[in-house]
Amino acid sequence: MRPRTRSYVNATAALPREDPQVLAVLGELSSTSFAAAATVAAAARKLEAARWSLASGHPDDARAAVDAAEIAVSQAQIVSVSQVLNATSRLFEVGGASATAAGRSLDRHWRNARTVSSHNPAIYKARAVGYWAVTGTREPLPD
Repeated sequence: MRPRTRSYVNATAALPREDPQVLAVLGELSSTSFAAAATVAAAARKLEAARWSLASGHPDDARAAVDAAEIAVSQAQIVSVSQVLNATSRLFEVGGASATAAGRSLDRHWRNARTVSSHNPAIYKARAVGYWAVTGTREPLPD
């Protein structure tokens, strides 16, 4: 937004970077990015704990740590994918026509989130997380 000098006829400020509505959306996007990064970092810590547990030579502890890491990664995906899809839509609302320029490749964020969610459907991840939340164990894999 900093270099943009053109605004919209309905805008409340002459410059997009001074428009309260644009600033509010950018604040939402910044917060979404922060939340997604924190979620992924929390899942990464669980993965790191699982890695160390596997190296410890205690199979039961290792299995529990790996299961917990798998659930954490699923939780991160469930939350992050929906946040990213919403955030990318909001980005185009305030970015104007220039946000769609091929050279900026901003659409890649939406496409990447959509691809991840297509390869790892959130509905199955959510079910596994729900099973874990209710039983405290990983759901049995199908035969």
